[in-house]
Amino acid sequence: VTLRGDHPLVMWLGKHSAGLHYTEFTHTSFYKSMWETEKRLLRDLNISYLLPIRCEGRLTGIVLLAEKENHKPYCFEETVFLDSAASVVSIALQNASLYETIRQEAQRDGLTGLYNRRYFTEQLQGEVRKNHGQVLSVILLNLDNFRLYNELYGTGAGDQVLQDFAGLLTQVIGTRGTVARY
Repeated sequence: VTLRGDHPLVMWLGKHSAGLHYTEFTHTSFYKSMWETEKRLLRDLNISYLLPIRCEGRLTGIVLLAEKENHKPYCFEETVFLDSAASVVSIALQNASLYETIRQEAQRDGLTGLYNRRYFTEQLQGEVRKNHGQVLSVILLNLDNFRLYNELYGTGAGDQVLQDFAGLLTQVIGTRGTVARY
């Protein structure tokens, strides 16, 4: 089931951190604002419990639990367990997000946002292996007299030149290649 960000169910769960029984949700104005086809879809799926998954304070997913085989509603102990499971999933998502951030930072130059030397070297080795016997182009650019520019105008101005130049190269190269600060 795919629900847009402005769907009433998404909006309601975005404002509440705990799960709830579907029957409780049916008494809200959010439910009443849903289209009949949306209500029918949830009914046809026999949804019994709604469980929000949050990451860093915002709703990132929803687990829709179907009715149990015995047709009884989820009891207090089960809902506590489900909320705990959602917390564990949330922590896992936060860890994955943190890992991805750290991985990105390890590949990027802090000043320009371009890939760094280590990433460039790894990519180049991979491209040489992949394109063995074929043409491979590598362009190395050096900004002449850059040290003099820094001495005359200061390192802040020099940093701005590097950032502007990086942005220009990234824009020109686009998806046709990799731009890195070596």
